[in-house]
Amino acid sequence: MAATTPPKTRPRRLRRWLLRFVLLAAVAIGAGILAWSSVLSWYVATVVGAAFGGDAQIGSMEYLGQGRFRIHELRVNAPGWTGEAAEVLRIQSVELDVDNGALLRGDLHIDNVDIAGMLIRVAERVEDPGKFNLTALRFAPRAPDDNTPLPTVTVHDCRFEMVTLSSGVHEVVGSRRFAGILTRVPDAPELMTVALAEIDDAGHPLSDGLDVDVTFRRGGGTLRASLKRFVLDERTWSLLPIWLRVWREELALQGEVESAQFEMSDDRPVRGSLSIRNAAMQLPSVKDGQWSRFANGVAEPVEGRPRLTMRSGTITLDGSRLQFDRVTGELLGSDTTHPLVGVPFKIAGSLEVTSPMDLDRWEEWADHAAELAAFTMDFEMPEFRVQPDADGETPAVELPTVLAEAIERFDLRAWTLSLSMRIARGAPAENTTGTLEAAPIKVAGQAFINNAAGSYFRFAYPLTDARASLRFSDETIEVEYLTAKGSGDAEISI
Repeated sequence: MAATTPPKTRPRRLRRWLLRFVLLAAVAIGAGILAWSSVLSWYVATVVGAAFGGDAQIGSMEYLGQGRFRIHELRVNAPGWTGEAAEVLRIQSVELDVDNGALLRGDLHIDNVDIAGMLIRVAERVEDPGKFNLTALRFAPRAPDDNTPLPTVTVHDCRFEMVTLSSGVHEVVGSRRFAGILTRVPDAPELMTVALAEIDDAGHPLSDGLDVDVTFRRGGGTLRASLKRFVLDERTWSLLPIWLRVWREELALQGEVESAQFEMSDDRPVRGSLSIRNAAMQLPSVKDGQWSRFANGVAEPVEGRPRLTMRSGTITLDGSRLQFDRVTGELLGSDTTHPLVGVPFKIAGSLEVTSPMDLDRWEEWADHAAELAAFTMDFEMPEFRVQPDADGETPAVELPTVLAEAIERFDLRAWTLSLSMRIARGAPAENTTGTLEAAPIKVAGQAFINNAAGSYFRFAYPLTDARASLRFSDETIEVEYLTAKGSGDAEISI
């Protein structure tokens, strides 16, 4: 009798039962039979490390029953970083529900994850601003056929810490507390977002707290942070990138922001944008005497820099470059206690640090470099009216000195002005001693005056319905035309 061939399904059944045996052993480990085994903690740490693309460590694990596990003291370190600045993530306790039935079928399915006592530490290198420990992580990429639903991940308490690292020494510059959830971005499953809302020390939501969304790509290298409606106060500035804090010192930026986005990458400088809601700043590095206060027909040079209130527009950071796009608001004076006419404006321009970096005295260098920075700012000021009050007093307005002195010659008491001008400075240059000096500030523009009343300094006759076009640059001014009516309806033209 011929021998029969054994069924081909038998080896498969053996493998299937062997897999179930191994999985049952794993469940037994989680159930407490080998719950304290260092092998299990090592295995989970290896999996977490691979998921984050960093070095992960776990203190211990325990099984709580009914498929629920608890991990104690989970830490993730960024490769290429040392000391406390390397510790990107630390979690005191992680509890997760595992589907035992799916585990027996050879699948790992996590339903819920609860995180408590979480620390996210974002470190930025002073020697290389824009380089962060977070971007050194390489999150495990999502497989093309991975349709596994994301578990519900709840962050009950998270401390967000901003750190600077200089010469191996780290310094905490800002800290806030949050709670939130981890979600997958709709229609972009390769992206994950942590949505965080600020809480107080008791864990209660703050009505005026920060709302932050941190989005990262599975595969790593790039992170995006979005903030909604916040105030540029000391606590908020401490959480922002180094270069933005440098420009804050130079421009005295403050006020309310509608939204902000920052992108951190390991292969290019940090980028960010602030959508202005109601903020203020001062003009960059304007020297005393370059601006004058004009009131009642007289121009007086002022000290300090004029301030701008900004109602809308975008301020963009790209490395050490700060860009202004479609910013609108009012130009005010350097002395806010003096009654002034707010001059409406639209502004576009940029500032950029080009001087070589001094790593030994970085903070001192950064402040000085911003003061020397090259910049270009283009102003468009639509028509605005200056009119005497009931007592005959004309409110003051601050303008470039060369323009204010030109208008002074006509002793204007009532007038309508529209103005376009550019304020610019080139890159700094070394002087004879090798010290960097700021390039001179150049001012140039054109002003149109309408419906003005005053008198020309060369003759004391009153002028009405005066119209003029003035072109100015630095210390020179050209009267392109001036027409007015004198006494007896005389027509005057210059």
